[in-house]
Amino acid sequence: MRTILTVLKITVGDFIRRTEVLIIAILGLVFIAGVSLVLLDEELAKQVTAGVEQSQGVEVDKNTFIEGALVYAEIFTIIITFLVGMNLIGKDMKTNAITLYLVKPISRTQYLLGKYLGAVFLSLMIFLMYELFLLLTLYIDGSSMSFPFVKILFITLFKVSLLYSMILLLVQKVPGFVASLIATGIYLTGYFAGDFFLFAITAEGVLKIGALAIYYTLPHMVQVSPGSIMGSAGRIAPFIEWALIYGLLYSGIWLYGGMVLFRKREI
Repeated sequence: MRTILTVLKITVGDFIRRTEVLIIAILGLVFIAGVSLVLLDEELAKQVTAGVEQSQGVEVDKNTFIEGALVYAEIFTIIITFLVGMNLIGKDMKTNAITLYLVKPISRTQYLLGKYLGAVFLSLMIFLMYELFLLLTLYIDGSSMSFPFVKILFITLFKVSLLYSMILLLVQKVPGFVASLIATGIYLTGYFAGDFFLFAITAEGVLKIGALAIYYTLPHMVQVSPGSIMGSAGRIAPFIEWALIYGLLYSGIWLYGGMVLFRKREI
């Protein structure tokens, strides 16, 4: 366990100092700060609310601003996950630093787990920073803080765990950038898993089998989208816990596959 924690700390330290990660993290904070300014400025909030209601034809309240900020927080966290994932192992392989890890002695499994947990921890801490900023805004504004921040934090844990597990398997066969690109593509396509299922109901033959195969191999992201948690919580909330369990199992399969390939890899 100590060796895994050592790799975890080195991984977090390496990436927290990377310029591109810092820039994206700060940009995300700037976007969320903009939403916070709207919340704290009553006159500005009224103007923005009126504009959105007129253009979109929907009722807007303070929760709408928080939801928007959390969507921004998720987007920037996923971008950071993409950047970290593409360099998670590649840098060590290029600089031959991986040989220093493995002679400590640290097993390949411990190395990969440390990298994985370090990357997940980093992405989660950045998202938590965004949430704490929003909580501070609500506290200053005197608004209700009953928003499901804890549930959304756990949902984000599922999402980044899923992405990193896919990247760590794919990076054993393709370059880091390609691995991150494919994993992100699978992640985004997972939001349309339900559409593949609906298509399979009406399709026949090979098309039906293909649609069902895609449906069952995609992460079902629609169950853990911001809308399912915040907008339709009463209808979909009972499935969120199942989606988390499913997601962790899904991540575990990809991560195990990555470990098997990594143990066979020539270094």
